[in-house]
Amino acid sequence: MLEYLTPSDGRAAPADEHANDLFHHQTRLVTDDIEAVLKTLQEKHYQLISSGIAVLPKAETGFHFAVIVRDPDGHPMELAKK
Repeated sequence: MLEYLTPSDGRAAPADEHANDLFHHQTRLVTDDIEAVLKTLQEKHYQLISSGIAVLPKAETGFHFAVIVRDPDGHPMELAKK
């Protein structure tokens, strides 16, 4: 996950941000074991944006499963699995 230590004068992402907001951006991290990564993040109390692991249409995205969580600064991070 990302944590910006410097510069330290940036603003946190708005709590009411949505995926269709103009400034929305998410970083995709690809993993072979999305279930284990998600379990670890939940144990460390990361905030989930998704309600759980979503099944995606592979033909459109290139991935079968994904979940979105917030990094320590509140930015969306998508975890994806082929």
